[in-house]
Amino acid sequence: MMTVQTVVAALGVSMAVAALFSILFPNGNIKKAGETGITVLLLLLLFSPFLLFKGKTTHTGRDGEYQSAYTYSQTQIYKSAAEQCIYDTLENAGIPIESVSVSVLLSGTNEITVKQVEITASENTDISAVTQILQEKLSVPPEIVTVQGESVWKN
Repeated sequence: MMTVQTVVAALGVSMAVAALFSILFPNGNIKKAGETGITVLLLLLLFSPFLLFKGKTTHTGRDGEYQSAYTYSQTQIYKSAAEQCIYDTLENAGIPIESVSVSVLLSGTNEITVKQVEITASENTDISAVTQILQEKLSVPPEIVTVQGESVWKN
């Protein structure tokens, strides 16, 4: 809704400026050329929301690959959901952690693939328990899990 209000406000201001320029232009060919230029600019402004939000803008991911704005936002949503799921699973298992970072890949069929899981552990966190719980409860292979922390210990 905010975007619609912004576009309408910008269009209104642009029309007011166009009317002011139309009044200030001297009569003759300069006035016709100026009004034509202003009309073209107003048409571009009017259709810019439709031209800009078709998913043609791209974002570069960590691995340097380009993604459409739609794919990028979907990937970020899946990434956040995966991080929260891993965090909640470990917390519910009684393993204190500080943060979780997940690197995901979204295929063309909206299939999510977890490429890397980085966990910052709290004090006295058992690495083998972390990887075991993630493997048992979420089917996360231990090879893609990295646990970091100051006082991490392993059985």
